[in-house]
Amino acid sequence: MTVPGQFGQKIIEYSLRFQGSGTWVCPDGLTQISYFIVGGGGGGGGKNNGGGGGGGGVLSGNDFQVVPGATYTVSIGAGGAVGVGSSSGTSGSNTWFGTSEVAASPFVTQEVGFKALRGGGGGAGNLVGVGGLNSYGCGGGGGSGGSYQPGGASTPTQGFNGGAGGLGGPLSQLGRGGGGGGAGAVGSTGTASGAGGSGLSTTLFNNVEEFYGSGGGGGAQFNSYGGAGTGGNSPVGGRGGVGYVGSGIAGTSGLEGRGAGGGGVGDDNGGANSPQPGGNGSGGALILKYFLPSIIDPNTPLSNGVIVFANTTSWIPPAGITSIEYLIVAGGGGGGSGVGSFGGGGGGAGGYRTGTGVSVSEGVTYGITIGAGGAARTSGSNSGIWASSPFSAIWSTGGGYGANDNENGGAGGSGGGGGGGGSRSGGAGTPGQGNNGGNAVDDGQRGAGGGGGAGSAGVPYNTPVGGTGVGLSSSITGSPVTRAAGGGSVGSNWYNGPSNSGNGGAGATGGTGGMGGSGIVVIKY
Repeated sequence: MTVPGQFGQKIIEYSLRFQGSGTWVCPDGLTQISYFIVGGGGGGGGKNNGGGGGGGGVLSGNDFQVVPGATYTVSIGAGGAVGVGSSSGTSGSNTWFGTSEVAASPFVTQEVGFKALRGGGGGAGNLVGVGGLNSYGCGGGGGSGGSYQPGGASTPTQGFNGGAGGLGGPLSQLGRGGGGGGAGAVGSTGTASGAGGSGLSTTLFNNVEEFYGSGGGGGAQFNSYGGAGTGGNSPVGGRGGVGYVGSGIAGTSGLEGRGAGGGGVGDDNGGANSPQPGGNGSGGALILKYFLPSIIDPNTPLSNGVIVFANTTSWIPPAGITSIEYLIVAGGGGGGSGVGSFGGGGGGAGGYRTGTGVSVSEGVTYGITIGAGGAARTSGSNSGIWASSPFSAIWSTGGGYGANDNENGGAGGSGGGGGGGGSRSGGAGTPGQGNNGGNAVDDGQRGAGGGGGAGSAGVPYNTPVGGTGVGLSSSITGSPVTRAAGGGSVGSNWYNGPSNSGNGGAGATGGTGGMGGSGIVVIKY
């Protein structure tokens, strides 16, 4: 990769890892990047003795051309679910980066983007592993039934085939599913070890070696005779389950964020400890690496030294920067659900924190965590800026959940509203970050309270709806933007909190509450 710069400038290396979908804005002065991308891993196969899920396909490259100021989509593939009953595991999803999804082989198109394919699900019992050329990065392992079931096919430029299942049957010593294919090696057959294929390693993120795209191990009947298949690069790939009486062992899921396959289900034809569950595939990831002179902002083209983080990643302060201003908003709480004419409370806003003159250290890598919004009646997750050495951390607390009917709201950055159907309390807010949720009123109507916001408490029920707590406005990015408002209790017209707003989701009457909005971190220097 060509490193931009002029004589006398300090060149700084930046690496970003995305494990959630979003967008990336190319910084000013940057024209090329290095990348490593992995698709979502496949889930392990169901009984009897399912094959391991295939790892997500892997692509990597240097000198990919990018356009300064352009916005690129980052779509991270989800992992597949383990097979239920006698069903094969669900395949993962593709991961892609670019202005639109690349459609065909070789899955890298300059000026459009690049794509890593999904991992195939493990086969169950008498079913083959899931796979296919140009559709799956790595194939799932074959199931172990009354005949040898082949593993799924892979796309050779991204991964390897799954291993065939062993010859199953009542108390068969060879009753073991095949290992899922990995990005670096084929999955082992069930008659051998049933181990998942190895993934590929990279040091692109912060120069630390990590494995991605490992296959899951096959499930087995016996803990002896080699037992279940181990996951590739264990514990990255999931281990298969073992179903034999007295020796039941549950399988495991792929390590999250590594695009790894899950372990297959273990079964011994109906014994007391059978079947033993397998594991889910894990979500994919994208790593970008690039170099910039220290005078150029590394993450966004804004000229005033403002970095807006919409996804979890890391940040290294540019040379000469010793203090920052920040805004941290956590994920908003989900709205509550109501039954019949009773309403769910509005979700509380994510905690809202600001500060100036906060010291940072040159050369130290700071973690940037973006809290997810909560699902219905689920609190949001925390957002923060942190470092392990020297230790420092600033966290905003996730918004409290809006209550279901006839229960109290959850505590959080701002509290969730109380549920309708009785005199129920809103959840408590965190001092310095938010406010309490609104109370419900026992008046024979739907009666739920609104979620608290960063700027005010949630409004108690007042026909026909509970009012939202207001958010707070900040101009840290140059223009005023209001974030961290509470969710209302709005009857059947529920809504989700917008992404990166930290708003609470709305409560619902006779339905499911809305999701809270994800959080955001902004740094200015």
